[in-house]
Order: sequence, then structure tokens, then C-alpha cells
Amino acid sequence: GLNCVARPAGLHAAAELRGASHLRARLRLYCVARLCASAGLRARAQLYADAGLRDVRSAHRHGRLGSGDHGARRDGDAFRSHRAGPGRAGPWFGISEVRLGVHHHDAGIFGRNKEDGVDVSVEVRFVRFTGGFWDTIWQPRAHLGVNINSEGDTSSAHTGLTWDWQIWGPFFGSFELGGAVHDGETSTSALDRKELGSRVLFREALEIGYRFEGHHALSLRFDHMSNASLADNNEGLDTVGVVYGYSF
Repeated sequence: GLNCVARPAGLHAAAELRGASHLRARLRLYCVARLCASAGLRARAQLYADAGLRDVRSAHRHGRLGSGDHGARRDGDAFRSHRAGPGRAGPWFGISEVRLGVHHHDAGIFGRNKEDGVDVSVEVRFVRFTGGFWDTIWQPRAHLGVNINSEGDTSSAHTGLTWDWQIWGPFFGSFELGGAVHDGETSTSALDRKELGSRVLFREALEIGYRFEGHHALSLRFDHMSNASLADNNEGLDTVGVVYGYSF
């Protein structure tokens, strides 16, 4: 149904744009772009959005916005902000989200608890991969992060791919899959250290959270690292914690 509405509306707005001297015609393209995005028509939404955005930006630069067009400029700015949610480019190197967390180290969900302390995590997530193969696997984002242990036990750095979904309203879920490198023990006789078997481990994480005020999010996260029994020792390491995220 949205497809049937969006295309005629977009063609009408584009036709009006060709003969219009008033920037309100450009603003209508923004509205159509939102409608197209809701229908999952990404290519058409991008076409309409970029056409309107170029004209509003050009008029702003050259001082051609009349008194009746300042609303169009404000709405254009609002539309650009709307497009800059999670998965959109941030201010540095394509970063879309910065995340800080505090975690219970070695929670022992899938094994015995041996190590102590609290983990402080820092993670960045990048813009979504889109097009071709990436659309087939639901447009994940790359991530890069570290977990630093407060007691000098195992700390780690990790990278991989993140998939996230809106569950209901402001509630979302995410899944991370990738690898990690750590400074812990691969083999030891110490009773208070994990035998992780190999220096490089597989890592998975599950998260459920709540997004508020557009850019902020709080979530509960569980992550697990192990070598999937590819080494002689494979005690694994679990953490459970709370994460705050800021999306650009």
C-alpha cells in the first residue's frame, strides 16, 4: 500500500519541483522520502531526499531563502538529523555509535568462576554495510572494542560484526559475532586464572536495551569468549554488564 502511495506522490513532487521557484516543493520531497523509507524503498527514498536536500543547501549557501522558506530550511535540517540515527556516519572515521560499559568479569555462565574484578568496556560501532552481499545478511555494522579488567586478570580487545533490530517502540536487541585477542593465560596451574587455550578466541555477545531522546541508549549485555574446543584448554570467559551508548 505504501508503494502505491509513495511513487505517485514522489512523481507529483518532482514535477512540481521542475516548475517551482518556491522551496516548499523541495520540502515535499523530504516527506515523500520518509514515506518511501517506511515502505522499504531505499533507492527511491535516497533519490527524493538527495534531490530536495541539494536544492535547500544551495539556496541556503547563496542566501536565496525568502521569509517563507525558513521553515523549509529548518525542516531540512531536521530531516538530516533524522537520517543520522544508529548506523549513519558520525563525526570521525565513519563511527556511528560510541559505547561505555561496566561488567561483572568471569560471570561463570558457561563454566566455573575463577577470576575477579570488574571489566570496563569501550566500544565503537561503524556505519552499516549496504548493497549486494551486505543486504543479504541484513546490513551489519563493524565494531571495535576493549574490555579492561580492574584486578589485572584477563583483559581483551575484540572486533567483528553487529546486527541490531528494533523490537518494539524504543526497545532494541543486538547480536555481535567476531573474534578477540586477550592477555590472559592459555595454560596455567593457578587456581584463580582461566585456561583459555589460545591467544585468539571466538566472541559472541547478546544485548537488549532501551533507546531514548534520539541519541542515547542503555542496555544489558552478555558476552562469551572461547576457542570452540580447538585447543586443549577451553574454559571460556563470560561477562555480564550494563552499557551506555551514544549514537551520532
